[in-house]
Amino acid sequence: MSIILDKDAVTNLLKGFHIPPRPDVLCRFQEERSKPIPNLQAIAGIVSSDPGLSAGVIKTINSPYFGMRRKIASIQEAITILGLVNLDNILTSIALVASIGNTVSMDRFWDTATDVALISRDLSRHITGISENDAFTIGMFHDCGIALMMQRIPDYKAFLKQANTDLTHALTQLEQERYQTDHTTVGFLVANSWSLPEHICQVIQLHHDHRIFSAIPRPPENVLTHLAVLKIASHLSHVNRQLDDGNDWMFMRQAVLEYLGISTAEFGEIVSDVRENSYTTPALWLHKFV
Repeated sequence: MSIILDKDAVTNLLKGFHIPPRPDVLCRFQEERSKPIPNLQAIAGIVSSDPGLSAGVIKTINSPYFGMRRKIASIQEAITILGLVNLDNILTSIALVASIGNTVSMDRFWDTATDVALISRDLSRHITGISENDAFTIGMFHDCGIALMMQRIPDYKAFLKQANTDLTHALTQLEQERYQTDHTTVGFLVANSWSLPEHICQVIQLHHDHRIFSAIPRPPENVLTHLAVLKIASHLSHVNRQLDDGNDWMFMRQAVLEYLGISTAEFGEIVSDVRENSYTTPALWLHKFV
């Protein structure tokens, strides 16, 4: 199931929006990382070439989350300790926040995105057929269209607060009615411009579709599995942080759990496990390091 937007639709959607391109340093890092045998020295050089990203990596590894007994000062050592998967997650997160913008008014948005990404990553370890890295990336990117719409549309934040109290309509339906576009489409365009894999772009585009698990034609399994993990992670994050969860979970809960083969009792255990982890401590807020 591919998502195809015609040129006129794309042109209209992009009016007034700046879709940030993927930073060159991230392109070069991911190109090197994808090689059969990545050159760690070359990767260290690539990361070091961007002062903002390299500083973010150093600040992140020295945060309480990683529990280093001594301060890490060099990118080379940070890469060795973090590993390439963690490094990719950190670089992508910092680059995304820097590209879209990080102001005081956006703090809660990025806090939540990071929280969802971390929970998605940990949930993915218990689900076959998906990668931790992809789950984390989806968590960070899934609502990036909201950040862009907040910047572009003066009344969007007030609209969003009101829309989250609507128990009947999907957020994207309300956005389309008011703005003739929606944040999942804007987010899809960002993910596509960053050359993220097609299945990640599709999850971002479809994650508010209440009927997606019964859709015909059926989306690919990796799309549905990642989407199911995202919905659980988003719900758990909102519950833990005592934020309004909208109506997505109410409409999609049964389909998500049935698709993953998770019983009510098993889901209760998952909720307990997540609550035992300190996902919402300041140490995990990667955007603080931008």
